[in-house]
Amino acid sequence: MIDRVAELNRVMLAVAEATGRLEHVRLQDALELCADTVIEGRIPDHRNNVAHAVRMGLLIRRGQWLSFTSRGRAFVELNGSKMYELTADQKNLIVRTCYLGGVLRDPTRLLFLAFAEDYKRNTFSWSEVDSPPLQENTWVAENLVELGLLERTDSGYEVAPAFVQAVGAFRLEGKGWGEEDFQRYFKEKQEIGAVAEHAVLTFERDRLRKLGCVVESESVRRISTLRVNAGYDVESFEGRENSLHYNRFIEVKGSRGSDVRFFWSQNEMEVARKLGDQYIICFQGGVDLKNAVVKNRPVIFHRPLETIPRDARLRVVPQGMLVEGKVRGDKTSVAFSGIM
Repeated sequence: MIDRVAELNRVMLAVAEATGRLEHVRLQDALELCADTVIEGRIPDHRNNVAHAVRMGLLIRRGQWLSFTSRGRAFVELNGSKMYELTADQKNLIVRTCYLGGVLRDPTRLLFLAFAEDYKRNTFSWSEVDSPPLQENTWVAENLVELGLLERTDSGYEVAPAFVQAVGAFRLEGKGWGEEDFQRYFKEKQEIGAVAEHAVLTFERDRLRKLGCVVESESVRRISTLRVNAGYDVESFEGRENSLHYNRFIEVKGSRGSDVRFFWSQNEMEVARKLGDQYIICFQGGVDLKNAVVKNRPVIFHRPLETIPRDARLRVVPQGMLVEGKVRGDKTSVAFSGIM
């Protein structure tokens, strides 16, 4: 951590002086320039302060070299007088990009979980008398006092009037997702998609077998494992096809829930336009990841570009196309284990 946020100015001005044109500088040269600037008799840990500027996204370190990020350049430009103390614009930049968003968002969120709404004063406050302890997040509170977001009171802290609305919105944002959260989410979506695709593969093979199309049934395949950008997931047949040329192209949408809800991308819609009547969407709801089965039969949308927008049971929003509604397939249980 950093004992005073204003130390960022000492670091950034030293790097700017060493680079001249805001390009790159040796770490040791920047540290020596920091040490040559004595302010208020303070002798801080300059190496730690440089590391903090890197963490805050103001500098990039590559080996023994430092360079500015675009945010770092903006930070320096907002200090036209080259002062040690942070300017109001610098404070706002750091508050918004690092504390209410960015690398320090999580400890800031934990800090504000201990704050309570003060309706009389129209703010959020924390008191050492009757509020939950801040524990290891006291440093965040002290940083935010220096940045003007918090003000000290007789018993603790309260949000400064200018930031009450921003903090109120921040408290409502929730935990948010880090990189690991996104990885877990996409991993689950991939797993749900795999179960759904295997279920639709089984559905298609059974449908063709019942029509007496044994060769076609055995020839149904998941194209998604071969061409991830095909715009559909399964290649099948409408019925008997002596040439064995695929003429039924299925985009599979999967969900744990039973009600229809899926996102249809612009790329997929463009493929649907090209393929016309040969393109369908199969929504496979009721995916049970734990047991690798599905609980419902798929809901099939023929000519989806035409039929989905006209279906009164569905709601369509324009971000690509988010489709949702109370439409469900019949209850069943289709396992996919071992089916390729």
